[in-house]
Amino acid sequence: MAAGIRRIEAVTGQGAQDYVDERLATLEEIRALVKGSSNPVKSVADLQDDNRALRKEIEKMQAAQAGNLKADLEKAFEDVNGVNFLAAKVPLTDAAAIKTLAFQLTGENENSFVLLGSENEGKALLTLALSKGLAAKGELNAGTMNRELALNIRGGGLRQPFFATAGGKEPGGIEAALEAAKVAVG
Repeated sequence: MAAGIRRIEAVTGQGAQDYVDERLATLEEIRALVKGSSNPVKSVADLQDDNRALRKEIEKMQAAQAGNLKADLEKAFEDVNGVNFLAAKVPLTDAAAIKTLAFQLTGENENSFVLLGSENEGKALLTLALSKGLAAKGELNAGTMNRELALNIRGGGLRQPFFATAGGKEPGGIEAALEAAKVAVG
């Protein structure tokens, strides 16, 4: 389009008939998928609404699961070179729930280092958080450390001095990353 100029695209003749036939075939496929509904548009919209509602339920369940894990994880802290250290593999798959859990753990435990590993659909996720006090000292840097730890899972990701995440292709490397973190802090 340019000033004063409009372009019209059109299909005519057999091309127009083929276009309409293709669209009707697609509509019939959609009707078949929604069990022959007389209003496939409403059925698809309802499915999308159901999908959104189910995703929200999953998020709520993940958050509740994270809350249940928190008590167990707090008991697993150990002193490593004067740092409240925690490195654990968690059964969560939602990155936001893992991040929230990591921040809760570092917020409630002074001078803390928290590394959480998780696996989802054949991929690995490492989430590293440092308490504000520990990050402020400058002796440990979550971004720098996580870059090295991510090598174990063949990945990379977000890096900040107090928080870092890494996604990778090798979930089998999570345990090695957890052990490497303990060595790095010690």
